[in-house]
Parts: sequence; C-alpha cells; structure tokens
Amino acid sequence: MHDRSDGNPLFVEALAAAPAGATPAPLRDWLAAAMAKLPDTARSVLRAAAVAGQEVRHALLAAVSGLADPELELALRELVDRQLLVVREDGYAFRHALFRDAVLGDVLPGERRRLNLRCAEAITENRSLVSQPAAELATQWSAAGDLGRALAPAWEAADEAERSYAYEQQLRMLERVLAWWDEIPEPATLLGVSKVVVLHRAAEACSSAGAFEQGIAHARAALNQLADVDESRARVLAVRGFLNRRAGRGGDADLEAALDAMPADASPDLRGQILAQLAVNASRWDGDAPQSTKYAEEALRIGRDHGLLAVQATALIASARTAAIAGKPDEALRLFQEAGRFAKAATDQYTLLTALLAETYTLMGSGDYARAAVVAGEGRSLAYRVGQGRSRGADLAAVLAHALWLLGRWPESREVVEDALAEDPPPMMAGILLDQLAEIALAQGDPADAVARSTPLLTREVGRTTLPVFVAGVHCRVALAQGDFAAADRILSDALGDPGFFGDPWSVLRAGVQLQRSLGVRVAPREDELRELARRCTADRPVQLAERLSFDAQVDGAADVAAWDAAVAAWRDLSQPYQLAQALIGAAESALAAGQRVAAGDRLRESASLAQELGAASLSREIEQLAVRGRLDLAVPEPPQPKPEDPFGLTNRERDVLRLLTSGRTNSQIATELFISPSTAGVHVSRILTKLVPRVVS
Repeated sequence: MHDRSDGNPLFVEALAAAPAGATPAPLRDWLAAAMAKLPDTARSVLRAAAVAGQEVRHALLAAVSGLADPELELALRELVDRQLLVVREDGYAFRHALFRDAVLGDVLPGERRRLNLRCAEAITENRSLVSQPAAELATQWSAAGDLGRALAPAWEAADEAERSYAYEQQLRMLERVLAWWDEIPEPATLLGVSKVVVLHRAAEACSSAGAFEQGIAHARAALNQLADVDESRARVLAVRGFLNRRAGRGGDADLEAALDAMPADASPDLRGQILAQLAVNASRWDGDAPQSTKYAEEALRIGRDHGLLAVQATALIASARTAAIAGKPDEALRLFQEAGRFAKAATDQYTLLTALLAETYTLMGSGDYARAAVVAGEGRSLAYRVGQGRSRGADLAAVLAHALWLLGRWPESREVVEDALAEDPPPMMAGILLDQLAEIALAQGDPADAVARSTPLLTREVGRTTLPVFVAGVHCRVALAQGDFAAADRILSDALGDPGFFGDPWSVLRAGVQLQRSLGVRVAPREDELRELARRCTADRPVQLAERLSFDAQVDGAADVAAWDAAVAAWRDLSQPYQLAQALIGAAESALAAGQRVAAGDRLRESASLAQELGAASLSREIEQLAVRGRLDLAVPEPPQPKPEDPFGLTNRERDVLRLLTSGRTNSQIATELFISPSTAGVHVSRILTKLVPRVVS
C-alpha cells in the first residue's frame, strides 16, 4: 500500500477502502473522465507511457509510440498541461503511481502485449533508453510472453542488484528465474548454470534480504539435487546453517554436516568460513567456550595462511564473544573492532555489521548505553546503505531502541521501533521489537497497548520457541497486567528452565519477584529457586551489580534500609532513570517501615520527579499509593516548563523529513537522502500530516 500510495494519507485511505490490488473507484472514474477528453493520439501515448514504466525517457517513448516528433510532442504537451504527466530531466513521469495503475487498467490485453514487445525490442537495440536495462528487459520480455528472452536479462539483473546491495531486488529477479525455469526449453544452456546454482544464490540473497524462511526452502530444494560428498553441497549446507541460526533455530547440525560433506580438496575459504561460523555458534552464553576457541583458532590459521580477511573477521568475532562472556569487556571490544577492520577491508558488509552489533551488546552489558546508542545508530545507517536494513538493520534498531529506553528517551525508542517494524523484519526480530513497545506501554501505564503488542507473540510459534529468553520477562509482566497469574507463572517457569537463561537473566528474575509480590503471599519453593538462580548469576559489572543489589533488597531485605540505599547508589552511578526510580520507591518503603519518615519522603519525591520526567504513569500511581499509605507529602516546587522546541511536537527525524518534503522531494528521494526505505519515509510523512493538519485546520 505504501508503494502504491507513495505515503500520501489520502491515497492510503482510498486504497484501504478499495478491493485488494484494485484502483480506488473515485480515482478511476476521475481518470476515465479526463482520458475521455483527450485526443486519440494523446490517449495512445499515455497508454504507451504506462506500459513503459512510472518514469519514461523521451527517446523510449518515441520508439514505443512510433509517432513522428511533431505529433508526439503535441500529444505530450496535452498530457503535461492536463497534469497527467510531469516533466523530468530527460523524459516524463506519472504524477502518481495510482494514476499509472488506472491507465494500465484501461489498456487492452492485446495492446499491452504489443507495447511490451515494442519496449523490449527498443531497449534490446539501445540499452541507454533505460537506467536498468537488464531488469527492464526481463520485465518487458516476460510481459510480452517471451520467457526465453526474459531469462538471461533476469539473471543479469540479479548480478547487478547484488553489486548495488539491492538484495531484495536481487531476490525478486532470482525468484523470476526459478519460476520460469520449467517453462523454458534448456534454461541451463541459456544461462550456463544449473538450477542448483540459482537456488544456492537465491538462498544467499535471502540471508542478506532478511527472508530467512524463504532462504531455507531454497537451500532445501538445492540439497535435494546434490550428492552426499560435494563442495557445492557443503556450501549450500553452510548457507542453510546460517539461515537457521538467523531464524533462531541454531544451525550447528547443518554446519557440521557441511564439514562432513566437504571433499578433501575443498577450498580453504569454504573450510575457514564453516569453522568460523561454528566458532560463533559455540560462543553463546550456553555454548561450549573451549570448542569455540578451538574452531576460532583453526579458522584464524586458515585465514592468515591464505589471506582470507572475511574468515579472520568472523573468527575474531567468535573470540570476542568468548572474551565478553568470560567478563573481559575491554578485550572483547578490541577484538570486535579488529574484526570490523578486517571485514571492511574484505568489503564483507554483513560481517562488518555483525561486528558493530556485537560491539553494541558489549557496551550495553557494561552499562555504556549512550555509546551503545551511537554505535547502533551508525551501524543502522550503514545497514540501509548496503541493502541490509531489513536484516542486520533491524537487529541494530532493536539494540538502539533498548539503549534509548534504558536512557529514559522513550519517545525516541518508540520511533526507532516503529520505523524498524515498517520494514517488515524477520519474525524473531519483529517479536523483540514488539516486546520493546510492550515494555514502554507497561511503564507508561497503558497495559491494553502492551497486551495488544505481545499477545500475538504468545500465540504464534515464533513467540514460543525462537524468541530470546529475556523477553519472557516482558511477557510475564504483560500477563500480570491482565491479572492472569497462572499464565505469568507458566511463562516464568519456562524461562527459568531455558538453557539460555544465564545469557540475560535479570529481566526474568525481576518479573519473578514482581509475580511473588502480586500474589500477596511468599511461595517458598519459587522464592528459593529465584534466590538460587540469582546467586549463580555473575555480577562483575556495574549493571549486573545494580541488578543483584535490587534483587537482594527485594527478596531478602525488603525492610533493610541499607540494602535499598546500596541499590539506589548503584543505579545512581548508571544512566538508567527508570530503574533508579524503582529502587528509590523500595528505599522509601523500607525507610517508612523503619520509621525514617524524612528519609522516606526525600526518596519518594525524587522517584516521583523521575517518573514524571519519564512519563512513567504506572510508576507514578505506585508512588502516589505509597505516599497515601505513609501519609507523605509529594509536593515539590514546579520546575519552569521549557518552551517546546517544536510547537507541533515533531521529532528530529520528522523535522528532517519535513525539510526535504517542503523542498519538493518525493518519498523515494527522501528515503535515499536519509538512508531509510520509501515505506519508512511514507510512515514519517503520514505522522507529520497527522500532527500538522489539525493545527492548520483549527
């Protein structure tokens, strides 16, 4: 809908009311009336332009229309004057994509095929007539019914798209080749490659485009046609192993099978990459660190012996992950940055983005959220530039959103998540992004929104089996917001027994404590289990230490003022205002219990101030209830309200978009300049209009 409406809210509304794929009736009727007033020649030129594309160069339109220059120019003048076409530097464009759709709907099948054939013949004779001749030839020849002549251009266009980092376009072209394969005599002879090669390349394109399940299907189809011991089989297994890991299902079995399928004379590059990927997979929190180190060292040796920079980069990422898990963040950061330099030198964009992503995780674990947000933002911009906005870009967006959430910059966090969701990321990452929105909604006192965000995840396979264990903490709190204690306890039990629990345990442990408090009674077996698991968690970094102190204060020392003050001090040294506000409430409650009313009031007022600044409505209600119970005065002098930087409430990104919009840029041009997708640009335009139009009308 965004593609067809170009982000125009009025067209979005019209498309939503029209049947799927149909041109809205009002627009169709208006265009029919406008075309009825045109001379015959102008109507035929408009139809030729519609078949040629959204934009068409003058030379191509002249070749397709077959008209002499004076006659063509007269017809074009009529179309431009009536604002059906607009002038471009070397040709013409439809004012809007929906106008072209409506014109195409008026072209008879025989006429359309004839025009497609003319376009294909003209471009074949002179490729400079279009900007992307291979892709255009594939489109025009196939529309003209000649799949044999469309096949080679589609294959060529896939190559061009890959070189331009346009992986979704590459995948579309490869999907066309596969769809036409059985319809054409001897396609392998025409292309000089087998169907297995096409399937393998399609699976690789899926890995960059973020279409992991689709890629797994292509890899499976290729494997069905390969021998048991064959280098090609090993390569396809390696790709499928990578895709399975990105889809949240491991991938070790495929990588180990790839090693077994590899012939003795297999290329060092293949062996090195498989070993490096196995090293990365084994460097999980619940993985096998010694085995990861063994794989990584062998991969590094192969990489150094044969000058394989990408292999060395991946192996260094595995070594860095092992260092991070061992509590050596400085060494991990050094290795991640070294891996990034190797990947950049090898022009391996995916591995470079992976190194940046891993660097942000390490910074987050060290509590350096501001720096993590900067690195994640830079990585996200790079991901869009190299065509991986939907895959690695979504991963980086999730880290950026979480960092902003922890820093208390909730509106920015929400905007990052919504932008990433507009790209239709892979299911697992969509789940993590939606959970971030649910977390924000809970904190802002909107449990209904939190339920709406997370409930679909709990009923789909992705929510039960492939989401990281730490999101169970959010799901548990959502269930508590609904008053469903049984569901909350079930979610908690599953998470506490998950092998990956110790990778990021504190969100789940916090939810467990909250469940205990919500029940109103202390369930000794569960409390003992939570206490034992917390004892086994490492707390050698500032964030982990603050989490442990808060947990201990809640579970073991609810009335211990010193325990709560230690937790407050730990959070105060970090940049996490929401967690600090929560600890201050616990400190106020313990001070009240100890009869320290002045201290309790000071702590509660500070917490109230933080909650107000954050817009944490649920926390504000909890503070007010404690103040009433303890008869504490929350009144503090009202700080002067700063004049809003933007009276319309536009975010920084929306102001960037508005600046370009008012200078006459289209959504596609805005997307190119800001390194975002056209659909995301359209979302921003819709938000801007929503904010501006009511003010203008009033």
